[in-house]
Amino acid sequence: MSAEEEKSEQEVPEEETNDLREPLWAVIAFDGPIAKGLTYDEAIGKIGEFSEDEKPGLCVVTNEVAERMKKT
Repeated sequence: MSAEEEKSEQEVPEEETNDLREPLWAVIAFDGPIAKGLTYDEAIGKIGEFSEDEKPGLCVVTNEVAERMKKT
């Protein structure tokens, strides 16, 4: 792959990254939401705060999906 091809693969159009910068994201675990109202980068950072033993099944979803989860 040429350097030009690599560069174009790494560039994401601005309109595709807008949602990632909005506080639309949440972090959930098997037992319910951990945090809501985060940017995507903040959500990834929040996952890094926990070990797999502390909170298994962590993933990033939209706030809407997190609202549907029942906290036990």
